[in-house]
Amino acid sequence: MMFDSFRLHVCQQFALRPTLQSLGISQTQVDQQYQDVLEHYAEQLIRFFAGPPAHRGGPWRQLAQSLAQRLRVARRSLAQASLRAMVDTVLDYPDSGARDKRLGERSPQVYVTTRYGCLALVISRDGDTPLVFTVSHGLEAFDDVPALADAERLEHNVFEGWALAALDQALLRVARVDPSRFPVLDDLDRQLMWASQLSGFVQTGRPQDNLRQELEQQLPSWLKGASPAWRLAYSQWLETMARFHEKSEGVGTRGPELDVETEAGAAAQVIFARQLALNLRRLTLECCLQGRCNVTYEGYRVMRAAVKVYKNQRRLRGVAMTFRPLAQGSGYLVGSSTGTPGPWLVVRPEASEVIEQVETAPQVRASLIDPFMTFYRAGITRWLPLLEHPLHTLARLKQVGGNLEGDCEATPTWKCETHLLHNLALLLVCTGAESPVDALDTLPRVKRMDSDWAGASGDLSVVQDRRLQALRRPSSALGQLIQSGVHKGLHLLDDAVVYNKDENHFNVLSNNRVSLNINIIEHQLVDTAQQPTQFGPHVAPDARDHWQLQRTPRVRRDLARLNSAVRAGNTLSATAPALLRDASRQAQTPGALPVDVEERLERSARSFEAAALNIRASGGNDPQVDVLYSQARQLRDYGSALRMDMTRHTARPTVGDMVYLLEQNAIRIRRLNGRVKETIDGREDYLQEYEVQDLTDASKPLWYAHFHYPTLQMADDQPTKAHLKTAAQRRLGRVFEQSERAAGRSTQVYRGPITNAAGRELFVKVKSPT
Repeated sequence: MMFDSFRLHVCQQFALRPTLQSLGISQTQVDQQYQDVLEHYAEQLIRFFAGPPAHRGGPWRQLAQSLAQRLRVARRSLAQASLRAMVDTVLDYPDSGARDKRLGERSPQVYVTTRYGCLALVISRDGDTPLVFTVSHGLEAFDDVPALADAERLEHNVFEGWALAALDQALLRVARVDPSRFPVLDDLDRQLMWASQLSGFVQTGRPQDNLRQELEQQLPSWLKGASPAWRLAYSQWLETMARFHEKSEGVGTRGPELDVETEAGAAAQVIFARQLALNLRRLTLECCLQGRCNVTYEGYRVMRAAVKVYKNQRRLRGVAMTFRPLAQGSGYLVGSSTGTPGPWLVVRPEASEVIEQVETAPQVRASLIDPFMTFYRAGITRWLPLLEHPLHTLARLKQVGGNLEGDCEATPTWKCETHLLHNLALLLVCTGAESPVDALDTLPRVKRMDSDWAGASGDLSVVQDRRLQALRRPSSALGQLIQSGVHKGLHLLDDAVVYNKDENHFNVLSNNRVSLNINIIEHQLVDTAQQPTQFGPHVAPDARDHWQLQRTPRVRRDLARLNSAVRAGNTLSATAPALLRDASRQAQTPGALPVDVEERLERSARSFEAAALNIRASGGNDPQVDVLYSQARQLRDYGSALRMDMTRHTARPTVGDMVYLLEQNAIRIRRLNGRVKETIDGREDYLQEYEVQDLTDASKPLWYAHFHYPTLQMADDQPTKAHLKTAAQRRLGRVFEQSERAAGRSTQVYRGPITNAAGRELFVKVKSPT
């Protein structure tokens, strides 16, 4: 069993995405401005995703690079040279415009679509077999070319576009959060943390979401209730421990210590050093999480730096972190030299509290050049109690059974232990949900973001640059520099605001919008300021009033589309009463199937949700959104109630009806008496009767099941025949049917067959009443 670390690393990378609490959202705002809160959260999530460019780029750029690397590795599996070359051109020219410019008609086209329930790239070129690439399954031949009609062609950097599609899916989940189910701030915050996971690269579903929720409830309170930053820190420690456990194949320090001059002794010393380093880091981290021994986040950073593998890595803010023996008593001071600011950590391996943080450094002796070698040579016995086996860690955190991938039967056992460590690391940064929304592929595909001008780097794509040039003003005149106000740093010419970029001049259109009662002024490049028909990127000033193109994606606000979506929503909303009436009539039609009635209303409910989502996806917070969601719930609830009622009152019950009502906790089965001897057509027969009780109506008998046996000793699950009967026809049989025929009537007794083992099992597992 292999653990794919990609999902873990993506979840860790985005673990510190915003929460409602970190954004300062109050319960009052949730109560009064629910949709505005969701939109504000979506905007902040996008801002986090795009991120302030660091030396390695923001989260978006890092994710795009990781996806490119996954494709680069998967390319090695291709046996056909032409297919490898096709993939190479995408890797060499990820910008589709640059690739088309370079290769012309031989340029592969790249699309994003869905496969195996997750996001996929399709690479297609005339004359070559199309390829589909998913993180979970690698590269495969893609024969379903017509499916590309629903795919999106990636015009810019294909890996940035693929990553952006995952964010779009997260935003759709955010938009579908139901205000009636999460009215409390903490519950809403948790649901949004689930919804905003960038899980579109791997297949997800309700079972895993629910399992993660159950496993998380088993965690100790100090870890379950930890902040996202602390959960991330513990997840990273678990991942490091898992890698060490795998690399060492589960071999731990068992003592006694061996001569380090021998090969075995040198290997034992390395294992001891790594185990002790990891456990000192764990102990410090748990002190922080549990609020013990004055240990703070800074103290944890000190320990984490001090136990790094290589000496040149043991630095914090450029200052070396060392171990120094205490001048008095047994133990060590961990941290910087005494002439620099603290904090410091005192480590006493034999004490009840092994680690304690101090703000004033005690007297110490000289720093240990190689602390872990010194500890090993001085005798490891005093350190052994600190070396917790991974299985003990998992048991202490109540996660021994926490395998999200199913049961592990691998031998040796360290492979299962490694897998469980990885699973727990994932659990801490990839939360579950009690109420995961339905799969997104059940809804029409809508884009939640405007990303036409977006990019993870400062440079425009070839297509974006071409479109920007088409917006240039024909005149080279700039006008007067604006010295104050919201346009400070731009120019004014003939009542038009002008932006200058590399001696190219553009008209600027300013708009106001309100977010959570805050007025926001936005500036966008347009072809003409009076009646614009073409829109370019947004621009904004930096701290020095130098205006820059904005490359961050934005929540889509398409006024024309929004108006159309609202009109369509209003039209659909008006049909709700008629849909309910039609369902009632259908339910009363002879021969109508209960499941058909429910499915018809379920399809209608989905169309109402889709209409609400279209309004939201167009950037609207129209009250009609809540109305449509409420009507969708009403249609769905009514469909469920009709199916329940029709099933309970059917004159022809089936095993399928039994299964459905049992799943709804609407019935229970009761075994009556024992087998009763009868004579049928001159043969002895033994009848075992079961009563199906209606729990929605004071446990009244609803149906009866009759199981017939040739002897008293025949096994319960081997009747000669078994069938369901209505309560009204319980005592009626062949004699009744014969008398009806003699009277000229064709009345028949209904006997719903119970023919398969699964159907019989519903009854035979019921014990006799005591």
